Amino acid sequence: MANSGFTIEHDGRYFRAAVPISAYTPERVLACFTDPSQLESWWGGELDAELVQGGRYVVRFAELGRAMVGRVLKYDPPSSLEFSWSWDTAGEDPARSVALFIRDGETTTLTIVHGPYGDDESERTAREELRAGWDYFLPRLALVLES
Repeated sequence: MANSGFTIEHDGRYFRAAVPISAYTPERVLACFTDPSQLESWWGGELDAELVQGGRYVVRFAELGRAMVGRVLKYDPPSSLEFSWSWDTAGEDPARSVALFIRDGETTTLTIVHGPYGDDESERTAREELRAGWDYFLPRLALVLES
């Protein structure tokens, strides 16, 4: 990921990914998380979202036979989207969230904040899986933005 300009850090509870997007408008970047065809092209899932506070945010991954289910916590286009999520097999209310912040300025950046995570073994495993997922998907996001 060093060549792509992405950085991913975590403080134990939250992951923070910074993605330079200066060549793209905030609207274009946010559409990668809100437009079903654009989301599918890089994340590989089918988006079903009601983009209002409290609305559903569901991404079905046919290849995995799973869905990420949650609710929109905040939607302020073109600068931010925050949604809760859990796997549909978890059988519980989503405890984690993903927040996207697009800062438009001299250097426009997409910041993704993902968490919180605890300290037990299952949480450490979940953090490792999340890290592997973003390592895989962020370069795919860059490819979609460039197309």
